[in-house]
Amino acid sequence: MLNVSSPIKSDDDDLVLAWLGIDVGAADWIEDISLARLQTIVIAGLVLALLIFFLYYQIENESETDMALAKERAEAADRAKSEFLAVISHEIRTPLQSVLGYSNLLRGTRLDEKQMSCLDTIQSEGNILLRIVQDILDFSNLRKASSELKEEAVPLRRLIDETFRTIRPMAERKGLVAKLDVADSLPAVVQTDGVRLRQVLLNLVGNSVKYTDTGNIRFAIRRNSVSGKLDFVISDSGVGIKDADLGRLFEPFIQLEHVGTSPREGAGLGLAIVKRIVELMGGSISVKSVFGEGSEFTVSFDFEVLEELEAVEIEGGADDSELEESSALGEKYPLEVLVLDDNPMVHGLIAQYLEG
Repeated sequence: MLNVSSPIKSDDDDLVLAWLGIDVGAADWIEDISLARLQTIVIAGLVLALLIFFLYYQIENESETDMALAKERAEAADRAKSEFLAVISHEIRTPLQSVLGYSNLLRGTRLDEKQMSCLDTIQSEGNILLRIVQDILDFSNLRKASSELKEEAVPLRRLIDETFRTIRPMAERKGLVAKLDVADSLPAVVQTDGVRLRQVLLNLVGNSVKYTDTGNIRFAIRRNSVSGKLDFVISDSGVGIKDADLGRLFEPFIQLEHVGTSPREGAGLGLAIVKRIVELMGGSISVKSVFGEGSEFTVSFDFEVLEELEAVEIEGGADDSELEESSALGEKYPLEVLVLDDNPMVHGLIAQYLEG
């Protein structure tokens, strides 16, 4: 309790006539003041919180909108770039194939040694350019979300043998020893995209041949004892890869530091295409390498095995007598061939091949 008092004096002699006192409940007064201040603070805090929330919501909403717009623009730019590359590559490939085709026809004519050397250069450089164009087209197609596989029953051993027969002459021309090692437990027929699988294997084995100057190339297929998957292992005694380059080996348009006598070729898309195809097929790819000693690429797939189709597929094929009869029938009843193409150069090229 707070007591406040004051005397009442007369005007003449300052005589105290009375005392005026006021008793104030200090606790109640302080409580009222504290409550009012608290209410003011709470209201101000709520207003401030609402303001902060509103500003945060606005900023967050604008950020999400900006990110969505940026993503759409980036995707549109990426699509435009891929479409541009695909169109340009296609337009380049058609006349380039004509150039290579006609140069191949020239090989059958009388040429002196110097002319033949020039023709070899034209075909060699033309094939390199054609490979680059095809890689760009393939890479553009594989980047599309609509990329699909065409799965079918694939005789695995036959595909492996054909792939090895394609690569072995390239290795032998460089003086390399090419080895094929196929496990006995290999399934006869699997469900997969045979064209894409062949593309992966040809690319990897071809790279081993390309970057190996001496020694050997080994192509092995075995079943993984732990995961049960099929492992396709391509190893070589080539130039190898530095540890610092392994992390970016499968990035597009990457060409590592060149070592060895083989010329640098291509656009750096081969391994990027391989990785994309392997991922589309549900597989995985890994690499081990020692710089200066060689590399080992391992591609693993978990194919659906279709062993029961082997007898049907193989036994149903044409035997030698059927092929001979078919050939004799073609000689007995020759057919006229109609060649249709909107490009006169290609049309003329096909006609000359058929006439020859």
